[in-house]
Amino acid sequence: MSQQAVEATPTPTTMAGGGGRGMTPKREVDALKRKYIFVDGPVDPEVALIRYDLPFAPSDPKRSLKLRRRLGLPLDERAVDPNVRIVIDSFITPRAWHDEAGVLWVQHGSPHPVSRTETVETHEKLRRRMQELGVQRTGICPLRSLLLAECFLEVIRQVTAECWERGLLLLKIHTERTAAQTAHRELFESRVGHAFRLALKGEKDTSRVQQDIEALKRRTEELAEEEKVLRKECDELASNGEEQMLILEKLHADEITAIKKEGVQKRNQLEQMVALPLPL
Repeated sequence: MSQQAVEATPTPTTMAGGGGRGMTPKREVDALKRKYIFVDGPVDPEVALIRYDLPFAPSDPKRSLKLRRRLGLPLDERAVDPNVRIVIDSFITPRAWHDEAGVLWVQHGSPHPVSRTETVETHEKLRRRMQELGVQRTGICPLRSLLLAECFLEVIRQVTAECWERGLLLLKIHTERTAAQTAHRELFESRVGHAFRLALKGEKDTSRVQQDIEALKRRTEELAEEEKVLRKECDELASNGEEQMLILEKLHADEITAIKKEGVQKRNQLEQMVALPLPL
């Protein structure tokens, strides 16, 4: 079974009839691509959970009859409600491929209801597929979600085959649930991405702060060394200043002593001069 058929958004749409007359080959191919999913061949009934009709060649009915005869299947004369076909084709896109002769083959989802036994067989097939793929029964598992989505489409197909109105209602519910699940997944991924960006920003900020701290530590050490040098210079200047002060004080004291001594000598000389008698 094509994975695209399971993951296709189930939106009920009216399927167009045969290709329009007068269409160019390119337009005809585009129209076929819009109507079908092109695959390599028919679906494998042992693998696919969705039941499909027997393939048929729209342009060569004789080939379809030959295929039925080769498989030993009688001609299916059961009537199919067009509404059932339209609803089923809206969420199980018909498969198409070309054989070696270039003949187009088409395979639709089965429009016929199934028995209880066939439903049980589908359930067993689901369990077998989960075991073969090693699907986890709990937690987030994309493979389990894919298989269950395919199985649910088969359930919708079975309901539609019995009553297309109920099938259409169930399909709308499934579409709404799928849209809500997609929105929740996108919201979760967005929040995870936002948290991851915040974590990266926090790591960058932490790295920048650590670099700033290291730079400040280095600057502190440099300033401490400068302080030591300046303190040493201050101590040397203070010591030299004290020595100079002592020398200057000693010189000043010597000058004062000399001046005082000279003053005493001058006073003595003056007293001697005053004490001499005046000449007559």
